[in-house]
Amino acid sequence: MSTLIVGSSNGLGKQIFNLCNFNKESLYGISRYTNTSTYELHCKKAKILKVDLLAYNTQKEFDELIAPIPSISNLFITIGGGYGVNADLPSYEQLHLLHKLNLLIPAAIIHSLANSNKLTTDSKTCLVSSIATDEVTASTAYTSSKASLNSYAKCIAKKLGGNKGAIFYIKLGAMEGSGTSFDRLRTSNVTAYDDFVLERLPYGAPMPTEDVARLLISFMGCSNQLVDGMVLKLDANESLAI
Repeated sequence: MSTLIVGSSNGLGKQIFNLCNFNKESLYGISRYTNTSTYELHCKKAKILKVDLLAYNTQKEFDELIAPIPSISNLFITIGGGYGVNADLPSYEQLHLLHKLNLLIPAAIIHSLANSNKLTTDSKTCLVSSIATDEVTASTAYTSSKASLNSYAKCIAKKLGGNKGAIFYIKLGAMEGSGTSFDRLRTSNVTAYDDFVLERLPYGAPMPTEDVARLLISFMGCSNQLVDGMVLKLDANESLAI
């Protein structure tokens, strides 16, 4: 069994990485790895590709990136974010940046793995989306790009018909731990953090990232029939939309 985590150096991806108990030949990570100590520690446990995925602009570049990786049983794509783009009416450049980060890069990686037969009928692919796609709680560019990811995941799960394994996605709420955006918010703007917690979080704090990671890893042990096409809303009752 082999696992690939895209976005393995921070947040949810890092927590999944830390909880994976495989030998070095079976665990792979892709990330920028801006933290040197994290990179060095992860290299002791896994095969790490240290790259800035935003610098890749063609399918060929992604094909070459994926080439050294063998067949994958479990694929976690945990990259994404708002990248500081908060305009109500974002520009083409701003929309392109966030759609590239949240949709185009994940789609290109899946394309490379699928076309090189590194995703098989036994594989499982988990894409991380956001509850922002259910209601307008985040920026226009971020929300629309994650909504596009949702549609993409549902489409390929249906159209591939299990030929490349099970494909599912989660609409994730606020998490804390391993360098998430809420870790950064708590440090940079305590007032905004406290206001969000008071207004939106019934349990008085974001979900622990480790709990989320454990749950997602558990789904990888389920049958493909159970999880294929699954949409999991995981927000600790944060959102208002049904």
